[in-house]
Amino acid sequence: MSDLLYRCHHVVKTEVDVIRNQMSRNGVTMLFGDASFIDPHTIRIAGEQESVEIRGDHILLAVGTEPARPKTVPFRAGQNH
Repeated sequence: MSDLLYRCHHVVKTEVDVIRNQMSRNGVTMLFGDASFIDPHTIRIAGEQESVEIRGDHILLAVGTEPARPKTVPFRAGQNH
């Protein structure tokens, strides 16, 4: 199981790196944090260190997700089977 988890983390990291490199090559600026609209053309992004306001005619928000945790499946941290 530990080998499978290691490989899974490696694949995910590689895919994230590929996407970030593609964005960089295409001149896309990526900002990370909690975003909220101030008005139809302005968003505020609250990062760990600072907040920034961005204006634009077109704004793309790519939001993260959380894993599904069905109530019928028990989840316990640190459990290895």
